[in-house]
Amino acid sequence: MRLAYIDESYRRHHQYWLAACVIDESKVVGLCQALEAALSSIPPEFGITAETELHAQHLFHGNHDFRSLKDMLNLRAQLMRRAAEAVSAAEPRIFLIGAEWNDNLAPTERLAAHRMAVMRRLFSCLEDDLIACASRCIVIADEEETSNSEVVSMLRRHQSSCEERGSSSRILDGPLFTPSHHSYGVQACDVVAFIKSRHEFMTARHDRRSIRAGYDWWNLLRPHVVKETCAPSNSVAALTPERTEGRGGDPQSG
Repeated sequence: MRLAYIDESYRRHHQYWLAACVIDESKVVGLCQALEAALSSIPPEFGITAETELHAQHLFHGNHDFRSLKDMLNLRAQLMRRAAEAVSAAEPRIFLIGAEWNDNLAPTERLAAHRMAVMRRLFSCLEDDLIACASRCIVIADEEETSNSEVVSMLRRHQSSCEERGSSSRILDGPLFTPSHHSYGVQACDVVAFIKSRHEFMTARHDRRSIRAGYDWWNLLRPHVVKETCAPSNSVAALTPERTEGRGGDPQSG
């Protein structure tokens, strides 16, 4: 049995990415312990504990729960690296499915449309891999009121399509939602999604140390990437909130 943690990272007007970290059940405890140890490695005077949510964007910028590290660039970089090392040690199968941003969609539906179009492709890729590995999984996602119904809708669509082809999906039951601060696995996937997004958007204008760190973190994860693809923006327009089933109501609510 495997656990498939999913999380997103995006930059409006550029790209949307969805990451999935598929981890064997035997590796989950080790991952959680390694992330807990990474957080606990920060000197106590900074107020970072094992209960602090490892939110990669906040850590990178030194804000929110990591504001005490704002001027401690080396500490922040070391913690990000330790988090990436913890993910790598869990030997995940990483899926990075993206789409170029489509600004032609109505502003109220853009994010949901990108999320659902990419998620549809993610579940298909994940299904193929589970078949090849003769395994099954449960999807675990961050609990967010604005996206829960979209994840459920797309997974049910995928499972129905498998049944129409005469087989049962290897993605079992419905997705499990948990607040990200309660799950080291979801936080690990957040780290993966952020590092991928950061690597994608690095340019010459970034300082040399930041570029070097970004490549260092990405190189820890890259050997575990089994699928990495980014579709053109017109693929997003094919699936907007109004065209999904089982949602209802104002498309802005999804």
